Amino acid sequence: MRIRELAERLQVSPRAIRFYEESGLIAPKRDDASGYRLFSEEDAWRLQTIVALREMGMSVKQMRAVLDEIDHGSTDKVTDYLEWQRQSLYAQWLEIADIIEQLESAVMRYRAEGVLHQNDLVRAVKGIRGMRQARENWEDRWHFDDLASKFDEQVAQVSNSLAIYYD
Repeated sequence: MRIRELAERLQVSPRAIRFYEESGLIAPKRDDASGYRLFSEEDAWRLQTIVALREMGMSVKQMRAVLDEIDHGSTDKVTDYLEWQRQSLYAQWLEIADIIEQLESAVMRYRAEGVLHQNDLVRAVKGIRGMRQARENWEDRWHFDDLASKFDEQVAQVSNSLAIYYD
């Protein structure tokens, strides 16, 4: 199929498809006579994956790494990339929630008093920066991350040996 057909099918612009091609994420064949790009079903699947990864907030560099791992069949590494992206989005979500909370406090006080206090703005900025700094500097002092992965392994081993009996 040609670029316009693929663009309509996946609801993405032909310009975006060309960008992904220029970035090396997709490499369609070309018709020798016309020079048109010809996309296969495999190309369509790959482009759909690219669009999904982009919607998840991944950069071209990150998408390339994920696609390389998919191409090599490295399901564990693909899962790791998706987990990292989820953690990144969750951190951004928490930061936005903090900002919303600070804004709500300032709005409530402004509505009650009719004056925007400099203290509220300073407190909001300090609160937002403090929460951001706390998340960025967080350390796993008790090694919960290591313990969690070991616990998951132990549960998997035990659950395989347990049987459930019904009356």
